[in-house]
Amino acid sequence: MGDIKPLAEPVGNEPNFKVPGAPGAVVVAEDPAAPSPEVSSKKQRLSDLFTIFCSGFALISDGYQNNLMTMTNVLLKKEYKKEYTSAVSTRVSNALLVGEILGQIAIGLTCDYLGRKVAIVTTTALIVIGGILATASHGKTIDGMFWMMTISRGIVGFGTGGEYPASSTSASEAANEHTLKRRGPIFILVTNLPLSFGNPLAAIVFLIVLSAVTTKHLSTVWRVTFAFGCLLPLTVFYFRVKMLNSKLYRRGAIKRRVPYLIIPLFVIFYGLMQSSGNLGPGDMLGLLSSESYATAVRGVVGVLITWIFVKDVRGDDLANEDEQFRAFLVSRGWNGEMGEDDLQAIADKGIPPSVVEEVRDESR
Repeated sequence: MGDIKPLAEPVGNEPNFKVPGAPGAVVVAEDPAAPSPEVSSKKQRLSDLFTIFCSGFALISDGYQNNLMTMTNVLLKKEYKKEYTSAVSTRVSNALLVGEILGQIAIGLTCDYLGRKVAIVTTTALIVIGGILATASHGKTIDGMFWMMTISRGIVGFGTGGEYPASSTSASEAANEHTLKRRGPIFILVTNLPLSFGNPLAAIVFLIVLSAVTTKHLSTVWRVTFAFGCLLPLTVFYFRVKMLNSKLYRRGAIKRRVPYLIIPLFVIFYGLMQSSGNLGPGDMLGLLSSESYATAVRGVVGVLITWIFVKDVRGDDLANEDEQFRAFLVSRGWNGEMGEDDLQAIADKGIPPSVVEEVRDESR
């Protein structure tokens, strides 16, 4: 095992502070709960709280955008009978999906390399800009208008797709720091629930606008519903600009010399399957579990396999897992720089002794 120096130097930027048992924490006489001399505990708590709530509001917008075209397609087909062909309808509808796939990849990398805050602010801006352009769609010809709508919806999709990795990671990390024991329920309440709520919200907004302007002004209906999709991300934009990256990210981020060769390949493949959601490989997660056993024992065997082989997640502090990963990297000879700003340090600095011993025991 490599030479791990668990408590070599303080993680903070000033020499008069020592590193206690909590990973990445620094003792500040006036504020013992502060993560570092540069960031007070109050500022950190407020940032975590707003990060959690803002993730929920933003993902409502994602669910809204995902279901908006269901009603809009009907309107456009009625208003532009000849021009809105099946091919055009498919192109406009799929623009969001294509944008989401690209956004998940690009913003996912942005989350790791540039930080949660940069990623979140970027996705919010893209959703708003794309929504404004979609609302203002026009052209010299009707087909030109639909091309502008296609590109605009693609921009929205890039933003909504990026929200998945950006909001989910930031919400999970913020919940871990704000209320560890309720991290799981809170995460679901600000991710899955808002996404699901976006579906009925889109239908409600559509029906309200349609009843207000009647079928004589169909163009007004779809333009107003597009515009409404900009409001939710706009309401949280200020708070997202002011938020801090999570303490976990500021302690454990790797922006240079990323040790991709050290990370097992199966983790990468599993991550790809998970990130696919209901697309392609993601579907296989449920499919394989439902087709791998005979009908008579499918449910029982599936439960037993999960009980025995799938990791028991009990709400452990994510910081402990980060420190184990940090110690693992150091034990394999990697000792690059991790974290950013107030908690930036070389990888072998500040690892709790108990974590060092645990990793050492596992490697024997």
